[in-house]
Amino acid sequence: MRIALVGHACSPVHGSEPGVTWNWAAKLSEHHDVTLITHPLCREHVDAELAARPRPGLRLEWVTLDKRWDPWKPQRNDRGIKLHYGLWQRKALDRARELHGVGPFDLVHHVSWATLQQPPPLWKMRLPFIWGPIGGGQTWPKRFMEFATTGRAMERIRRIIVKMSRWNPAIIRAARRADLVLTTNRETSELLNRVGARRVEYFADYGVQEQWFSTAERPADAAGELKMFWAGRCEPRKGLPLVLEAMAKVPDAKIRLTCAGDGPLRQAWTDRARELGLGDRVEFLGMVPWTRMSELFLSHDVFLFPSLRDSQGTVILEAMARGLPLIALDHQGVAKVLPHDAGIKVPVSDPATTIDGLAKAMRKLADEPELRRSMGRAASACAAEQTWEKKVVQMNRWYEEVVRAHRGV
Repeated sequence: MRIALVGHACSPVHGSEPGVTWNWAAKLSEHHDVTLITHPLCREHVDAELAARPRPGLRLEWVTLDKRWDPWKPQRNDRGIKLHYGLWQRKALDRARELHGVGPFDLVHHVSWATLQQPPPLWKMRLPFIWGPIGGGQTWPKRFMEFATTGRAMERIRRIIVKMSRWNPAIIRAARRADLVLTTNRETSELLNRVGARRVEYFADYGVQEQWFSTAERPADAAGELKMFWAGRCEPRKGLPLVLEAMAKVPDAKIRLTCAGDGPLRQAWTDRARELGLGDRVEFLGMVPWTRMSELFLSHDVFLFPSLRDSQGTVILEAMARGLPLIALDHQGVAKVLPHDAGIKVPVSDPATTIDGLAKAMRKLADEPELRRSMGRAASACAAEQTWEKKVVQMNRWYEEVVRAHRGV
């Protein structure tokens, strides 16, 4: 097929959405004639990758806005990026239409941003249209609002926006015109079904690289110490303070925590760890290159995912592929992707109960090394079902179904 793939962020050397876009484009181009419409922020990385490993089935179309009128200045910060993205989507649609006029596409697929809050207008091309995988229907748990700190007002506003999404004309049109919408969590699926989406399917938004499994076995721990790992942006929704509070409840356990990531709350979280008496048990590394993440996964025993609001968390599968069991909150995207035998899922009820649950999970995995090893094996087996190769096989099935249904065959 000739496929128009649309993703704003694209990079072969980054994780999260840039990595998602790149991997979909690269893997699908092994089976189809793929034209990727994307933004040139990471063009040098893409050009270098294609120079080293050419992909004949992949064509790049770089779409940007006039710098004079672009509200987003990436060299400074992310201010204005949402308005930028809305304007960029219009230009991406115009470019897709131009290309379709020269050589018709069989299908158009929007892969990022992975949120329903800024729906793509690609349905206007009247081609078979797939949207996702996306999230955006999940909200902050009401009883945990104290952990939103300075972002409380924004989280309350966001809850209202999500609730009002069922009446958002742009979301309704995109959902009803899409031949298939792929979602990363139950909350988003339920919202889309309410607005009348034709077909909604669950699908993890990230895939696993085959080479990650070769070193998935955990090294022996001679010190008898549980080494926990957390990675993410230091912002309220990532929920790291829950972990710090839980660690303070098990002062006698041999537990250490390494945190990779930067953001506005890094210093506040460092100070909080010190206040809780965890200064010598918690290490903040700051921003870590994606190329170093594999080393960090392999030098730890457990991965923590305490996010209070997250579509799914692309880092989850990266950790599981390396044989790391998870301690995670039992809600939103992670609740769907994490099997019960691959980690401990802590109920999201109220802060005191959840913090206590996290502390018990830490102690359990610290005291039972064989349990965490068996969970690590189960995590690796689960991740093996989410390789990019297997995801592309499933996507190809959906492509064929969607095109046949659209043509009435």
